[in-house]
Amino acid sequence: MAAAARMEVIRGNFQHVDLLQWKRSLWKMLVFVSSTFTDTHRERDYLMKELHPRLMEAAREHRVLVTFVDMR
Repeated sequence: MAAAARMEVIRGNFQHVDLLQWKRSLWKMLVFVSSTFTDTHRERDYLMKELHPRLMEAAREHRVLVTFVDMR
């Protein structure tokens, strides 16, 4: 699948994308979470404990593997 089509899917636009081709592939989305070690603890905890599992679940049906990297 072309990079432009992947970007449209990531943006939530599935109208002009060959979904059969999308489902055949397994894509990986790597999210790097970074900040200083003394700030944004609550935000990083929320991303890792709340958002990451929900995003993984939503992406799974589209065969996208979502991985968060937290440098703590």
